[in-house]
Amino acid sequence: MLRFGAKGMETNVTPALLRKRELAKLLNVCPRTIENLMRAGLPHLKPSSRLVLFNGDDALGWFQERFATKGRPSSYQPRVRQAEEGAR
Repeated sequence: MLRFGAKGMETNVTPALLRKRELAKLLNVCPRTIENLMRAGLPHLKPSSRLVLFNGDDALGWFQERFATKGRPSSYQPRVRQAEEGAR
């Protein structure tokens, strides 16, 4: 998130529309990665042949939904090594 505000009164703000380079900086990836994500379904607007815009909230939500690490499923059972069982 971008931080704006006076010292001690900073707020986290996502601008409404971002260019490719701005979104890449926000996500800490290169602009080429953003192009690859666009092909994978990242929501974007293309008002002209060279200009690509992203809704900040939609793009971050899509990115988090697709790449956020989630906890292990409740059915997860860690594997026990055979060597540890035999050593007991």
